[in-house]
Amino acid sequence: MAVAARVGRAFGQPELDSEVGNSGPEISLADPPGGWANPWLVGLAHEQAANAADRTRRGAFYTPRILVEGLVKLALSGDNQRPRFTVDPTCGGGAFLLAVLDHLVACGVAPAEAVSMVGGMDVDAGAVAVARTAVELWAIANGCEATKDQVVLGDALVSYPEAWPVPEAIIGNPPFASPLKSAAVDPVSGQFREARPDLFGPYADTAACHLVRAVELLDGDGVVCLVQPVSVLAGRDTENMRLHLNEVAPVQTMWCTTEAVFDAGVRVAAPVLQRGAKNLNVTLATGPKPNIVGSVSVSATSEKWSALAAMALGVPWVDLDESSCLGDIASATAGFRDEHYGLAAACVEQADSNSALRLTTVGSIDPLFTWWGRRPTRFARQLWDKPVIDPDLLDAKVRRWLENQLKPKVVLPTQSKVLEPFVDVEGIVAPATPVLAIHAPVHQLHHIAAVLLAPPVVAWALQRSFGSAMSLDAVKLSATQVQRLPLPQRAKHWDLAAELLRTSSPETADEALNLAKSVAQLMMEAYGAKPEVMTWYETRFPSAETSPTLST
Repeated sequence: MAVAARVGRAFGQPELDSEVGNSGPEISLADPPGGWANPWLVGLAHEQAANAADRTRRGAFYTPRILVEGLVKLALSGDNQRPRFTVDPTCGGGAFLLAVLDHLVACGVAPAEAVSMVGGMDVDAGAVAVARTAVELWAIANGCEATKDQVVLGDALVSYPEAWPVPEAIIGNPPFASPLKSAAVDPVSGQFREARPDLFGPYADTAACHLVRAVELLDGDGVVCLVQPVSVLAGRDTENMRLHLNEVAPVQTMWCTTEAVFDAGVRVAAPVLQRGAKNLNVTLATGPKPNIVGSVSVSATSEKWSALAAMALGVPWVDLDESSCLGDIASATAGFRDEHYGLAAACVEQADSNSALRLTTVGSIDPLFTWWGRRPTRFARQLWDKPVIDPDLLDAKVRRWLENQLKPKVVLPTQSKVLEPFVDVEGIVAPATPVLAIHAPVHQLHHIAAVLLAPPVVAWALQRSFGSAMSLDAVKLSATQVQRLPLPQRAKHWDLAAELLRTSSPETADEALNLAKSVAQLMMEAYGAKPEVMTWYETRFPSAETSPTLST
């Protein structure tokens, strides 16, 4: 049978026995004309043949070879180079199995022995058939044989093949699926999550379930490296899981990248965990071809996976005193869906110069400056020159909410590279969702703005909210998170920064940006931050030329 025909048979998803470990139908390989097929192409062809909509529904995103090989190299390093048995619990087309086989041979393991040191599982019969074909092609190309037991049909969240050794390494890319996303959460994943309420909240991703299961299956001081959506790194529903894993299998390496490595644009990271590890440092890696970029002491970051991922992308670590926070002197609020649509229904163009209630959107705010009335603003699918809110067009609920906002405050947009506060001393800004409103006595508003402009606060916030914004490079804070921002301990420099803000009246965006930079420098002193924090901050700071023309 020609190789193309055999691969086509694999794509046909032959029926396999549902019992975990049953080998199912044989996919034999006879000598093909012209030499052996590249085993990596089998999985690639399978991916191209798969329906994109179905892959998205199942949360099944196939991993590029360059990333697969890089993650295997990160996971199987040092004393873990030659694990006795490595498993990919959701093997898809077998890419991670092939990478582990190549790695073992490069480490001096004979191909025949290497084949016996890997195992793959998947719930998709077609994927199992393809992975078997890929492993068998690899074996024949390396002068040995593979058995059908190398890849089996089954759900790793439920059971583990009795014939297999206990794994010393588990590496792969499990499906991503959360009740908050469009991907369907299968009943098995839901039951696994519900059976561990001490570890998972109701919206924990399926990938996180596989992470916990993998650690449970490990032998001795084995390692786990499973690709995860970045939401797992900082999400509330996986917080207890992270704390648990920090105790039993601490992070040894954290990989993350800003590049889109999957067709679906899913933002991902990959922690390498090791049972019982006592290492004092975590290796940091980034890039679609994972490269080590440094290491960091885990003494301050052991419970913060998001901070490790952020540092892998170049965010400097800051250790701020959290004994006092912004919530001690201010309150923060945000509008939601009802407020957005309420303001949209009551938005009109300014009729005269006396109109207050200036509707201000995320895109119309820069640090210490608003573009309201200076350039068009897009809101509710319309362009506005000077949008204001007509209170007579508001329903009672939204009117009460808006009345609470129309007082002196600091407004703060989200989804920006730095925090960009604007001080509304007059109390005339109507913040459009998701602009946050931070309320405090008037004499403290400039102190609050100074905190938000502080470079170490931006780094601190990004490390703790990493992955929640639309861009991995942006800061997105909720009202609750804003109230948790640490206050500086050096009052003298904080007071100087606040006084500079209070006595300045920038009339252009350039003047406002220069003022913000001066305040940022003073706040570096207020927090006692290291110079590299300011260097990093300056690379992110906006300019009048790069500010968006229209808000959204």
